[in-house]
Amino acid sequence: MPGPQDDCFTEGMETFFSSLYMVSDKANRMGYRLTGPAVARDGGAPQSIISEPSIPGNVQVPPDGQPIILMVEQTIGGYTKIATVVTADLFKIAQVGPGDQIRFHPVTLETAHALYREWAAYLHNMRDVLDEQ
Repeated sequence: MPGPQDDCFTEGMETFFSSLYMVSDKANRMGYRLTGPAVARDGGAPQSIISEPSIPGNVQVPPDGQPIILMVEQTIGGYTKIATVVTADLFKIAQVGPGDQIRFHPVTLETAHALYREWAAYLHNMRDVLDEQ
């Protein structure tokens, strides 16, 4: 989904959602640094913001324009966030490793909620199956 500071990336949003990114060797449990086409900020948009809490799935864009997917919550973060990976897809991100490729697709809040409900139902069903074992 578009992120908290998506208004800083009018043209960069097109690059972000139309490009293929590769997980760099700097990926770890805290975040996945990506390499690919640089995401440009709008003229006059800040390269960093006043620190604010970040949640798993936030996609930060540091000054070099190479996105970072945050995998854990952080009490502070000062890079602009172009997007947030929906909760239902975080497990997919957790399965990729250095050299793997990622493509982002925009979704609406309604779609994100529907995906979350489907994911929660799947987990509930899996719990029931495991409880029967």
